[in-house]
Amino acid sequence: EHIDVNFYVACPSSSQLFQNLKHANFNNLIALDFPGKLKDYKLIASNLRKMNKLISKHNIHIVHTNGSSDNRMALYCKWLLRSNIRIVHTRHHSHLIKNAISKFRLLNMNDAVIFVSASVFHTLNIPVNTKNIFLIKNGIDLTRWNMRKNKESKDKSSINLASIAGTADYKCWHHLILALKALSEKKRQRFTVTIAGSKPDQTKIEKLCGRDYPAHLVTFADFTDKPEHLLA
Repeated sequence: EHIDVNFYVACPSSSQLFQNLKHANFNNLIALDFPGKLKDYKLIASNLRKMNKLISKHNIHIVHTNGSSDNRMALYCKWLLRSNIRIVHTRHHSHLIKNAISKFRLLNMNDAVIFVSASVFHTLNIPVNTKNIFLIKNGIDLTRWNMRKNKESKDKSSINLASIAGTADYKCWHHLILALKALSEKKRQRFTVTIAGSKPDQTKIEKLCGRDYPAHLVTFADFTDKPEHLLA
């Protein structure tokens, strides 16, 4: 049986994903934010209404989420606004789930949950065996990610810390810089920090790291599709 499938991508207009798809002329691209803090309740309400209208307009049957904020938004649409959708959630990060409400939301409110590795699955910290749980064990391209030693580096006392997760606030790249600030001046000089992703504007950097952050030790390497070179 032939089934026509239409799919849409909804993400913040400031995200790299949005910019890449826009550049590739992807037609079904929707700008949508997923605020998650209580203080942003007005933004949550407005984006929730927008999301619900999009679901109705495009007759969307399945919504896939891969973060806590977008998952909550989809659940609000389904359970509060009565959208007739199924929700599939993929869990990537390995933070231990201690909150009973979060566990209940994850296991009972979603129609299916995908864990991307055994270690991520174990973050539930409870034995689970239900039909809506799927474990997909990821593999690693050992050839691509083989961190060969840099023969040009002769300074064994220098340590470079690199982040390739991007520069959105929730990626916590600024903690590396705050860690540098916490060191004594002598110890600090042993370290440098390299951060890949769209460079935040100076105002945002100073807001997260303070005006007195050690800028001479920090490099923003911009977005790259070959992050293995930065980690090497």
